[in-house]
Amino acid sequence: MPKEPAEKCLLWRMAVLPAHEKIKMYLHLGKNMVVRKSGVVAVCDLDNTTGSRIARDYLAGAEKSGSVVNVADDLPKSFVIYEENGKITVYLSQLSPATLLRRSRTRLGE
Repeated sequence: MPKEPAEKCLLWRMAVLPAHEKIKMYLHLGKNMVVRKSGVVAVCDLDNTTGSRIARDYLAGAEKSGSVVNVADDLPKSFVIYEENGKITVYLSQLSPATLLRRSRTRLGE
């Protein structure tokens, strides 16, 4: 049975730093694009989620509204849903969701 898109995405806010840590942390998505980790809503595997009609419709709608930003030098492997000041942006990244999650857990100097 196919999984729903949310099950194929890393629901990000659960993986981000604990709320008591007030240090602003950033995540590099590719092509010199860096975003605040606190604004990342989800990181989804592009191959797995685009098999779902709901995910395809979501990405098509985001593309139509101009809120998709391609930061991949090569074929994108993931898409990152990012929210800042009430505005949603979808970033296409050549990095895998596992790599982005690993990067999110790494702190400077470690």
